[in-house]
Amino acid sequence: MYETQNKKVINRLAKSDLKSKKMGNLFTMITIVIAASLLLVMGLFPGTVKLDLQRQLEYAQDVMYMGVTKDQIKNLQKDDRFSYMTYDKMGERMEMDDYIISHVYFDGASTKIKTTELTEGKLPEKKNEVLVSKGYMKKIGKKAEVGTKIEVPLLSGKTEVCVVSGFTKDVKNTNIYQIRHSRAYAEKGSTLKDVNYDVLAKVAGAKSMTQDQFLNVIRDAAKKAEIPRSQVNENNHFVGTLPAGKFDPEMVTIAIVGIIILAAGIMVIYSIFYISVTGKTRQYGQLRTLGMTRKQIRKLVRREGFILALRSLPIGLALGGIFSYAARPGGFSLTNTVVMALIVIAIILITVLLSVLKPAKMASMISPIEAANYSAYQGEGGKAQTKKLQRKITPFTLAKMNSARNRKKTFVTMLSLGIGGILFIGAVTFAVSMDKEKFVRQGPFEAGEFVIEISGNASETAKHGEMEIKLQKPFSDQLYDQVNDIPGVKKIHSFPGAEIEYDYQDQSKAADTVSLFTRDEVPEIKKCLESGALDYDDMLKNDKILIRGNDQAEEIFGWRFEIGDEVTLHYWDGKEKTKTYQVAGTIDNYKDGFLNGWFLLPDEEVERQVPGVDLTDTWIVSTDPESTNKVEASLDRLMEQNPNLIMTALRTHRVEYEASANQMILAILVMVLFIVLFSMINLINTLITNFMSQRTELAMLQSIGMTRGQIKTLVIGEGLVLAVGNVIISLLFGSLLGYGVCRLFGYMGVDYMVYQFPLAYSLIYIGVVVLVPCLIALFMIRKFKGQSLVERLREI
Repeated sequence: MYETQNKKVINRLAKSDLKSKKMGNLFTMITIVIAASLLLVMGLFPGTVKLDLQRQLEYAQDVMYMGVTKDQIKNLQKDDRFSYMTYDKMGERMEMDDYIISHVYFDGASTKIKTTELTEGKLPEKKNEVLVSKGYMKKIGKKAEVGTKIEVPLLSGKTEVCVVSGFTKDVKNTNIYQIRHSRAYAEKGSTLKDVNYDVLAKVAGAKSMTQDQFLNVIRDAAKKAEIPRSQVNENNHFVGTLPAGKFDPEMVTIAIVGIIILAAGIMVIYSIFYISVTGKTRQYGQLRTLGMTRKQIRKLVRREGFILALRSLPIGLALGGIFSYAARPGGFSLTNTVVMALIVIAIILITVLLSVLKPAKMASMISPIEAANYSAYQGEGGKAQTKKLQRKITPFTLAKMNSARNRKKTFVTMLSLGIGGILFIGAVTFAVSMDKEKFVRQGPFEAGEFVIEISGNASETAKHGEMEIKLQKPFSDQLYDQVNDIPGVKKIHSFPGAEIEYDYQDQSKAADTVSLFTRDEVPEIKKCLESGALDYDDMLKNDKILIRGNDQAEEIFGWRFEIGDEVTLHYWDGKEKTKTYQVAGTIDNYKDGFLNGWFLLPDEEVERQVPGVDLTDTWIVSTDPESTNKVEASLDRLMEQNPNLIMTALRTHRVEYEASANQMILAILVMVLFIVLFSMINLINTLITNFMSQRTELAMLQSIGMTRGQIKTLVIGEGLVLAVGNVIISLLFGSLLGYGVCRLFGYMGVDYMVYQFPLAYSLIYIGVVVLVPCLIALFMIRKFKGQSLVERLREI
């Protein structure tokens, strides 16, 4: 009974005390609301993304086995690890004027793996029936009606008359249109009859597997069905929904960000309660005089924290739930939201408990005698603040003395501001240091604005692929001169290569490319040597070869090219030639984006094998910036005269790449700005509570002659002491953080991060940090003027 009454008294005291400090309560509640909503959004985000993808992938394949024979299909069908299978055929693609068509077959009747979304009509059954999109009908100038006859072009130059049996859903922002044929055409039609089937399959229990477990299952199934690993194409979107294992990098990142947010929240809440406790020393002493124990004092302070948390949590959780739903409606789950909300509630309550632990202990240690003698000017523990016998007394020196008399409060506030400032300066350093032009130009566009290469149509129709086209010399001297003479063209960069077939391990006559290097390039290549040795003359004399991207080979095939192994290459220059080479070394990160294929050979060796063939693979044309549009128009006209070549412009990639960079930067800045917001809440609370606790002291100073202007200087000066300390910490350590991030990217081989000091953003940050104390001071002084000097002196 007695204990129950005590609890009620403590509850009443806590609620009554909270009513007396509404400003501090508001800041604490804002902090808890922001922290709770952020934690809920971050906690739900990975799950909502994965759930949204899983829902989208509900009727998609888990894995595709490409180009398999009928015997291999039978072997897969015997494997009970698959719960469902369907089939398709991907035929030839053909480049038209400004779009591409592809001949395909999908089993439209498939139920668990939806490969066709029929919007009108019926699935094709007869050999001459097709499904197309209405966008394609518009492209070819035909009415989008079921039963319309259309002429479908083939790579051979012929056409086939087909009847539209139905329409599929239009795909936005694409220039690729599929002509979907019937099963009868897939078996006997001219473009698909010689094409092997692809098997689209779902793996039983895949959703409960880790990524490694899933990959092991589909690769082991391929091995048992005698399907090469290179023909196994897992659905990367589906794999991304599976846990990576014990240490998921995405979850680790979210955990780190969450810890930073909680740490910022703890400092703000701690600071608010610390200031509150130090400002109510006499009140706690009076409670001790009335018989309240130290344990009850601690309970009182903790109870205040929990009451504020319980008032704030519903608001924070509601906002977090709304933001999560708005960001990804397709991945919203009420069950997941409730579970995560309970976790957030537990985390926030623990955070509040940790935040008020020290202030509660401080309050409980105050004795009645200490409380009666307490003065804010005596500082921490009553220690002498200086050994000077006399000091210069000005409004600004008084401001410094006020900040110094409670070093812990000043330190906590400055630390909170400093962390926010460091992260902000580091984040904006990352933003301004990202060279977006270099980011966009990754790969071949690093050397120029236009890439000219052999048309896919031309190489697909040729029996011997690109080598057959190269014999026709599409990159002729005449064309070179025509391109070079276009006003605004600065340089044409030429990259050679030879298309070959190779034999190694389970790969027999697999198509690939040999890139060429000259004697002058040897020193640069040696810098990228991973293993083995490189000697140009030795490679020529003893038939040796270099391997590029061995890690990718292992990922695709399950094996690596080993030093000393033999690789057989099949060349074609009008007739087939075969030669065997020994692997001399492996290289990585050499001219990535400019070279193709696994193999690298001296130019003299390749030219010896295919004499007289112009091996030019690609031209990259660099231009004067002001002439780019005119150059593009001229190149378009030249490409029309050269159907074996196709051109790609930098501008087609710029929008997508810049949008990707901006999204990444925005996500970082938004998260950091929330941390800065915590810091500013702490600063505002500190300044307001400092002023409120000094009203009587300021009245005394005014009564002995201090002017209102000097009082304004004193109050603003206290804020500037915190601001200046924060600016120094933020600029120094924030710059180091930003510089370190740029160096880390450079160490990883990323060249688009070039350190730049964010001068403009730093000045804005300094302006805000300095302006806030001034505005708070002016606001509080204005309230200060509302009371007469006599009324304020009576409060002493």
